[in-house]
Amino acid sequence: MILPLGVGSLATPCTILLKHYFKNATIIIAEPLNYCKFYYTFDSTYKPSFDKTIADGAAVKNLPDLSYNILKKTVDYVSINNEKEIIGAMKYLYTHFQMVLEDMTKN
Repeated sequence: MILPLGVGSLATPCTILLKHYFKNATIIIAEPLNYCKFYYTFDSTYKPSFDKTIADGAAVKNLPDLSYNILKKTVDYVSINNEKEIIGAMKYLYTHFQMVLEDMTKN
């Protein structure tokens, strides 16, 4: 399961439920490169710039401590994605599943 990470309010309970009901589930947290606040705690090579991102829901500077501690225990991998990759994923989901994830007119 790939979950987007904003303030952790949605990713955190989702990881808890997934690990409870699907013990062998692999959970990947996806963050925009500009706001890689969770990834940065494991690898300081990529420091968040907090520049504009199309992924508005992830454009927060800090995770609450409770969310961070839960995610640290439940997440298997963290993926950071640049704007081009995020837009490509959004277009794919729209084209194949008619899912609108963010306001794509911003970029």
